[in-house]
Amino acid sequence: YRLCKDKVVPRQGKASSSSAALHDTILQELSEIAALDDQGEGPSLKFASVNLRGGVNTRSRWTSTLRELSSMRIDLAAIQEHNLRKDAKGLNSIHFLANLHGYVFLSSPLPNGKRVGGVGILVKQETYAMFETPRFRSHRSGGLCTLTFCVHLLNMKFASVYAPADSKERVAFFRAIRSSVDESTILCGDFNCVDDQSLDTRRSSSLNYSNYGTDILRDIVS
Repeated sequence: YRLCKDKVVPRQGKASSSSAALHDTILQELSEIAALDDQGEGPSLKFASVNLRGGVNTRSRWTSTLRELSSMRIDLAAIQEHNLRKDAKGLNSIHFLANLHGYVFLSSPLPNGKRVGGVGILVKQETYAMFETPRFRSHRSGGLCTLTFCVHLLNMKFASVYAPADSKERVAFFRAIRSSVDESTILCGDFNCVDDQSLDTRRSSSLNYSNYGTDILRDIVS
């Protein structure tokens, strides 16, 4: 995306779903991010979305993630499944490593009663310093966090989403976050559903893919 005085101009690109192999996942997802070189008057920002599958709790995997994001010069990265609770051990170390690699880590803790989940946002330090009035918020659902900011006179919101795998919970989740997403929002994450099953799924299972909530998600981003 290139920020201009009164609009955000998108480049064509696609995001891929995460896989079990964290390193391969990061490389695959980052390689599919559009080249952000449109001409405009404002600075360019490069976005990514990574499902960590608990990788933040392993120093080597967290460091690998940070290195990959830094090497790709990612400005903002939506993080899912960090699996961190409010009282998690090693939080200071996790933030220290992020800072060491040039990032600010803003995180929303794992919801009570959940073993998997949690969302966050990584922001490059020099990018964060460029933002005016940045404000980080966690949605009550625990599956959404947002960072609102103003840059080059443009108000923006960057959101990280981790939608429930359960179909009924996912539908309720999308309805709950609808009011948190507006035309200024860049929505990234793991939605646990796809727009077109024939194009966006590749499965060995013979069971039907649970894609409930897609219609609500389409309405949210339209």
